[in-house]
Amino acid sequence: MSENTVSIKMEVGIPTPDGTKIGYKIPVTVEGFVCPHTGETILTGDALEELDRIKAHHMGLMPPEHIGELRNRMGLTQKEVSELLQLGGKTWTRWETGKARPSRSMNILLRALWDGKLDTGYLENIARNPFTPVTLNLGSFLGKLALKSASKEQAKNPMQPNKACNTCLAANEEYELAA
Repeated sequence: MSENTVSIKMEVGIPTPDGTKIGYKIPVTVEGFVCPHTGETILTGDALEELDRIKAHHMGLMPPEHIGELRNRMGLTQKEVSELLQLGGKTWTRWETGKARPSRSMNILLRALWDGKLDTGYLENIARNPFTPVTLNLGSFLGKLALKSASKEQAKNPMQPNKACNTCLAANEEYELAA
Protein backbone atom coordinates (compact mmCIF):
# COMPACT_ATOMS: atom_id res chain seq x y z
CA MET A 1 0.00 0.00 0.00
CA SER A 2 1.30 3.44 -0.87
CA GLU A 3 0.99 6.33 1.57
CA ASN A 4 -2.11 7.62 -0.25
CA THR A 5 -3.84 4.21 -0.31
CA VAL A 6 -6.68 3.67 2.15
CA SER A 7 -9.23 0.99 3.01
CA ILE A 8 -12.76 2.09 2.20
CA LYS A 9 -15.78 0.56 3.94
CA MET A 10 -18.94 0.70 1.88
CA GLU A 11 -22.08 -1.23 0.96
CA VAL A 12 -22.92 -2.91 -2.35
CA GLY A 13 -26.61 -2.70 -3.23
CA ILE A 14 -28.06 -5.97 -4.59
CA PRO A 15 -31.13 -5.33 -6.74
CA THR A 16 -34.38 -7.26 -6.44
CA PRO A 17 -35.05 -9.78 -9.24
CA ASP A 18 -37.25 -7.29 -11.09
CA GLY A 19 -34.51 -4.65 -10.81
CA THR A 20 -36.81 -1.95 -9.47
CA LYS A 21 -35.13 -1.43 -6.09
CA ILE A 22 -32.30 -2.54 -3.84
CA GLY A 23 -33.23 -5.78 -2.09
CA TYR A 24 -30.39 -5.80 0.40
CA LYS A 25 -26.87 -4.44 0.93
CA ILE A 26 -23.57 -6.24 1.45
CA PRO A 27 -20.87 -4.50 3.56
CA VAL A 28 -17.44 -4.62 1.88
CA THR A 29 -13.97 -3.13 2.34
CA VAL A 30 -12.00 -2.20 -0.78
CA GLU A 31 -8.87 -0.23 -1.55
CA GLY A 32 -8.81 3.30 -2.80
CA PHE A 33 -6.51 6.25 -2.62
CA VAL A 34 -6.67 9.82 -1.49
CA CYS A 35 -6.05 12.45 -4.14
CA PRO A 36 -3.22 14.66 -2.82
CA HIS A 37 -4.73 17.75 -4.48
CA THR A 38 -8.39 17.46 -3.47
CA GLY A 39 -8.36 15.01 -0.56
CA GLU A 40 -11.09 13.07 -2.33
CA THR A 41 -11.17 9.27 -1.82
CA ILE A 42 -11.15 7.42 -5.14
CA LEU A 43 -11.72 3.70 -5.77
CA THR A 44 -9.07 1.81 -7.74
CA GLY A 45 -9.89 -0.19 -10.86
CA ASP A 46 -9.37 -3.39 -8.86
CA ALA A 47 -11.82 -2.14 -6.23
CA LEU A 48 -14.47 -1.43 -8.87
CA GLU A 49 -13.97 -4.92 -10.34
CA GLU A 50 -14.32 -6.46 -6.88
CA LEU A 51 -17.57 -4.55 -6.25
CA ASP A 52 -18.92 -5.77 -9.62
CA ARG A 53 -17.88 -9.36 -8.83
CA ILE A 54 -19.59 -9.28 -5.42
CA LYS A 55 -22.78 -7.84 -6.90
CA ALA A 56 -22.87 -10.42 -9.72
CA HIS A 57 -22.25 -13.25 -7.25
CA HIS A 58 -25.13 -12.18 -5.01
CA MET A 59 -27.38 -11.79 -8.05
CA GLY A 60 -26.58 -15.39 -9.03
CA LEU A 61 -24.91 -14.45 -12.32
CA MET A 62 -22.52 -16.96 -13.85
CA PRO A 63 -18.89 -15.84 -13.38
CA PRO A 64 -16.67 -15.24 -16.43
CA GLU A 65 -14.59 -18.38 -15.83
CA HIS A 66 -17.73 -20.54 -15.95
CA ILE A 67 -18.91 -18.78 -19.09
CA GLY A 68 -15.61 -19.66 -20.79
CA GLU A 69 -15.78 -23.22 -19.49
CA LEU A 70 -19.35 -23.58 -20.78
CA ARG A 71 -18.27 -22.56 -24.28
CA ASN A 72 -15.37 -25.02 -24.15
CA ARG A 73 -17.71 -27.81 -22.99
CA MET A 74 -19.97 -27.06 -25.96
CA GLY A 75 -16.91 -27.23 -28.25
CA LEU A 76 -17.67 -23.88 -29.85
CA THR A 77 -15.69 -20.76 -30.70
CA GLN A 78 -16.78 -17.40 -29.29
CA LYS A 79 -18.19 -16.50 -32.70
CA GLU A 80 -20.13 -19.78 -32.98
CA VAL A 81 -21.67 -19.50 -29.50
CA SER A 82 -22.60 -15.86 -30.22
CA GLU A 83 -24.39 -16.93 -33.40
CA LEU A 84 -26.08 -19.85 -31.63
CA LEU A 85 -27.48 -17.58 -28.92
CA GLN A 86 -28.16 -14.79 -31.44
CA LEU A 87 -25.92 -12.34 -29.56
CA GLY A 88 -23.98 -9.38 -30.85
CA GLY A 89 -20.52 -10.22 -32.18
CA LYS A 90 -18.56 -9.20 -29.09
CA THR A 91 -21.12 -9.88 -26.35
CA TRP A 92 -19.94 -13.40 -25.50
CA THR A 93 -16.31 -12.24 -25.51
CA ARG A 94 -17.16 -9.48 -23.02
CA TRP A 95 -18.95 -11.97 -20.76
CA GLU A 96 -16.07 -14.43 -20.94
CA THR A 97 -13.48 -11.77 -20.12
CA GLY A 98 -15.57 -10.18 -17.37
CA LYS A 99 -15.87 -6.84 -19.21
CA ALA A 100 -19.67 -7.23 -19.10
CA ARG A 101 -22.23 -9.52 -17.44
CA PRO A 102 -25.18 -11.37 -18.95
CA SER A 103 -28.67 -10.19 -17.98
CA ARG A 104 -30.55 -12.21 -15.40
CA SER A 105 -32.80 -13.68 -18.11
CA MET A 106 -29.81 -14.67 -20.27
CA ASN A 107 -28.18 -16.10 -17.15
CA ILE A 108 -31.13 -18.50 -16.81
CA LEU A 109 -30.45 -19.77 -20.33
CA LEU A 110 -26.72 -20.12 -19.60
CA ARG A 111 -27.46 -22.02 -16.37
CA ALA A 112 -29.78 -24.39 -18.26
CA LEU A 113 -26.95 -25.09 -20.71
CA TRP A 114 -24.45 -25.49 -17.84
CA ASP A 115 -26.76 -27.91 -15.96
CA GLY A 116 -27.43 -29.98 -19.10
CA LYS A 117 -31.15 -29.11 -19.11
CA LEU A 118 -30.87 -27.56 -22.57
CA ASP A 119 -28.74 -28.79 -25.45
CA THR A 120 -27.16 -26.96 -28.36
CA GLY A 121 -29.16 -29.05 -30.86
CA TYR A 122 -32.35 -27.45 -29.60
CA LEU A 123 -30.85 -23.96 -29.94
CA GLU A 124 -29.54 -24.77 -33.43
CA ASN A 125 -33.05 -25.86 -34.45
CA ILE A 126 -34.50 -22.58 -33.17
CA ALA A 127 -31.84 -20.64 -35.09
CA ARG A 128 -32.77 -22.50 -38.30
CA ASN A 129 -36.54 -22.26 -37.72
CA PRO A 130 -37.14 -19.14 -35.61
CA PHE A 131 -40.91 -19.08 -36.15
CA THR A 132 -43.01 -22.22 -36.30
CA PRO A 133 -46.76 -21.50 -36.42
CA VAL A 134 -49.20 -23.63 -34.47
CA THR A 135 -52.47 -24.60 -36.15
CA LEU A 136 -55.46 -24.30 -33.88
CA ASN A 137 -59.04 -25.22 -34.74
CA LEU A 138 -60.57 -22.08 -33.27
CA GLY A 139 -64.19 -23.23 -33.77
CA SER A 140 -63.61 -26.39 -31.79
CA PHE A 141 -61.79 -24.44 -29.09
CA LEU A 142 -64.57 -21.83 -28.79
CA GLY A 143 -67.21 -24.58 -28.76
CA LYS A 144 -65.49 -26.39 -25.89
CA LEU A 145 -65.09 -23.10 -24.05
CA ALA A 146 -68.78 -22.26 -24.52
CA LEU A 147 -69.82 -25.73 -23.34
CA LYS A 148 -67.59 -25.49 -20.28
CA SER A 149 -68.95 -22.06 -19.44
CA ALA A 150 -72.54 -23.16 -20.06
CA SER A 151 -72.05 -26.29 -17.92
CA LYS A 152 -70.86 -24.21 -14.97
CA GLU A 153 -73.80 -21.84 -15.30
CA GLN A 154 -76.26 -24.68 -15.79
CA ALA A 155 -74.96 -26.34 -12.63
CA LYS A 156 -75.89 -23.16 -10.75
CA ASN A 157 -79.37 -23.03 -12.30
CA PRO A 158 -80.43 -26.38 -13.84
CA MET A 159 -83.73 -24.93 -15.10
CA GLN A 160 -81.95 -22.72 -17.70
CA PRO A 161 -81.23 -24.17 -21.15
CA ASN A 162 -77.62 -24.89 -22.24
CA LYS A 163 -76.13 -21.64 -23.58
CA ALA A 164 -73.56 -23.21 -25.92
CA CYS A 165 -74.69 -21.82 -29.26
CA ASN A 166 -74.58 -23.70 -32.52
CA THR A 167 -72.78 -20.79 -34.23
CA CYS A 168 -69.74 -21.27 -31.98
CA LEU A 169 -69.85 -25.03 -32.45
CA ALA A 170 -70.24 -24.76 -36.22
CA ALA A 171 -67.33 -22.32 -36.73
CA ASN A 172 -64.77 -24.87 -37.85
CA GLU A 173 -62.28 -22.59 -39.60
CA GLU A 174 -58.58 -23.03 -38.90
CA TYR A 175 -56.37 -20.12 -37.89
CA GLU A 176 -52.60 -19.94 -37.57
CA LEU A 177 -51.40 -18.49 -34.29
CA ALA A 178 -47.87 -17.83 -33.15
CA ALA A 179 -46.54 -20.39 -30.67
